[in-house]
Amino acid sequence: MTDTTPTPARPETLPSPRGPDNAMLRRLASPIMWLVAAGLVGSLWFNVGGRNLAPALIDVRLSSVPSPATTTVRTVFVKAGDAVKAGDVLLELDSSEAEFVLALARAELERVRVTVTAKEVGVADQDFELGMRLAIEYEKAGLALTTLMAEMARNQGELESLDELIVKQQNLVAQKLASASTLDDQVVRRGALAQRVAEAQKEKAAAERYEAAASKRLADWRLRHGDDALRTAPDRAAVVAQEERLKAAQAAKDRLVVRAPLTGLVTTLVVGVGDAVSEGQILVAVMDTVASHATAWVPEESAWRVHPGDIARLRSVDGRSASLQGRVRALGGGILEGPARLRQLPGEPLFGRAIYIDLDPLPVDGPDGGSPAPLPGQTYEASFVTARKR
Repeated sequence: MTDTTPTPARPETLPSPRGPDNAMLRRLASPIMWLVAAGLVGSLWFNVGGRNLAPALIDVRLSSVPSPATTTVRTVFVKAGDAVKAGDVLLELDSSEAEFVLALARAELERVRVTVTAKEVGVADQDFELGMRLAIEYEKAGLALTTLMAEMARNQGELESLDELIVKQQNLVAQKLASASTLDDQVVRRGALAQRVAEAQKEKAAAERYEAAASKRLADWRLRHGDDALRTAPDRAAVVAQEERLKAAQAAKDRLVVRAPLTGLVTTLVVGVGDAVSEGQILVAVMDTVASHATAWVPEESAWRVHPGDIARLRSVDGRSASLQGRVRALGGGILEGPARLRQLPGEPLFGRAIYIDLDPLPVDGPDGGSPAPLPGQTYEASFVTARKR
């Protein structure tokens, strides 16, 4: 009898998992190594050749203006946040003392000129004495006018301050926080002061006429008794020296008009009208709002690849502000610690080489595409293209 039971199929032998995989790894090893090498080269180019190389800051140009003398503030024309142009008047300081010194210098110059002229042309004693009297008369007229103008300025300033005090006192009296007697005293004082100011205006006009007449009499006398060309060398030196003193006195007076050192915004104003200030005390600070310079910090391993004259391209960290371009002006002297705000991780110092960049001006009609203009102190990412590649 024939056995019809089917013979079970022999299981297929599975390939060893190790052999084919090793072959596959060997086939992939060469491309992977090339990809890794290409990645390293690309990363090196990415970090050195011009892409997001280093953090950078738009330089902040802040100019603080100190007081040129110990005096008081007469007038304030600006407040913090105001836009100003270079040369705009910011403050005026009290110039009474400077005007007095200036008047003395003018009078002394006239006296020296009269003396020298008398010596050169050999005028008679009587004429010489007349010239001296005219010079003294002119000197007294100038001093009287200067003193009167200084007193008028002080009275006017006191009158303005008293007006402010009266307004404040009236509010306090209306709120029943102060007595009316103090207010009455201030009103009486203001009336007397206002009368002095009004009378001083008439006195000023008379003093100006007297000074003009004295000046004309002195000029006529000098015209009759020679001119500057007749002086000897020592005599001319005396006059020149006094002229220089006069220029110095005029310059000292001009410095009491405080002007904006640059175009920008007033960031700090620490004084008000009537405040006493000392020489060297900071009065006002102005910040330049135009991005003209930047400083980047290149990592140590890439610092040697950047050179003066290289093209610098800057992209704002926020991605919204205008992109910038410029050229490397100079390199830092060595590897130093950079600003704390540029650290990628808090507490981890940033070391690199400072790269100083001169930025190209933005278009007159504003940044391209309506992007906001860069602000001083704003963070950017800098990249560099070497000059050899241009």
